[in-house]
Amino acid sequence: MGSKLHFSSSHHSQTDGQTEVVNWSLRNLMRSLVREHPKQWDLTLAQAEFAFNSSVNRITGDSVNKGNFLELLHWLARHSENIGHVVLKNAPKNSKITCSSIQKNIVSAAATEVEKAIAKEIGGDFFFILVDESCGVSCKEQMSLVLSFVNNEGVVIERFVGIKQVNDTSALSLKSAIYSMLLGHGLSPCIIRGQGFDGASNMSGAFNGMKTLIMRESESAHVIHCFAHQLQLALVFVAKNHCSINEFFQ
Repeated sequence: MGSKLHFSSSHHSQTDGQTEVVNWSLRNLMRSLVREHPKQWDLTLAQAEFAFNSSVNRITGDSVNKGNFLELLHWLARHSENIGHVVLKNAPKNSKITCSSIQKNIVSAAATEVEKAIAKEIGGDFFFILVDESCGVSCKEQMSLVLSFVNNEGVVIERFVGIKQVNDTSALSLKSAIYSMLLGHGLSPCIIRGQGFDGASNMSGAFNGMKTLIMRESESAHVIHCFAHQLQLALVFVAKNHCSINEFFQ
């Protein structure tokens, strides 16, 4: 019939209707996310990717990324007949237990049990706190807390406790946030025997003030810079100043 193939490209997506629709959807999604901050579009890429991949396709009725909870539930349904008979499509319409609020409740309950197990593992003994800055897709200041301690077998254990959003990054606010997390797990701040922080983070100034506040109440909470971060800084410095290593990574 004399027809010819014309391959589409990023600049000429009109030759492929599906690509054109995807580009149009992504453009509208990015516009709604950046709003009055168009120059900060790169900060919303992760959020846009998650939202787009999680959206349900109108034709297939499925999505590329259902989220950890639903993906795990589908995996269990495929590998266990007993579970597969009572979940997802086979579950009663009013008892699928897959809505976002129920997922959050289940995750919160699981996190509470893990935190109880960590507190029981410490058993009221001395522990070391590792605090760092953690910025999520929401670009809000967050603080992560890890506890390091020696178990009954004499082995050094590190347990991640959680992430807490902090609206005020002053030293006093950070100290209050850490104490509230510890007291919430039945751990006394008085038995802190060490502090570790990232001295190069955006909240390094507040961390320095918080160290002093904690040591006023617990003189044995000595400050030790994170050795893993020291190693990272050393490797970055060597890589930048050594021509062959720099060319290798580039």
